[in-house]
Amino acid sequence: GKTGNQAVALYSYFPTLNLVTYDFSGNLAQGYVQRQQANPDLTWETTTQSDIGLDGQLFNGRVSFGIDYYKKRTEGILLTLPVPGTLGLSGGPQNAGIVDNKG
Repeated sequence: GKTGNQAVALYSYFPTLNLVTYDFSGNLAQGYVQRQQANPDLTWETTTQSDIGLDGQLFNGRVSFGIDYYKKRTEGILLTLPVPGTLGLSGGPQNAGIVDNKG
């Protein structure tokens, strides 16, 4: 099966702006500054999983056993990666990882 995860803030694919007040030679002026880096390519984190198993009994039910195998792959893991402080804004969420589990 395949499932998705959209655990990010609303509108994370848009740049976020904040209203700020600046001091220009003793005069106050207002303006907007970008707070968060935008990511228009942001997608859902997706997980694909498959399982196979076998259960059985021997000797009229005196011995029972079960065998299971699973494979799970998560792609496009949603992470907020650090950006240099000189940019003056925080990094936005990105699809930045893959994890494979099996056993």
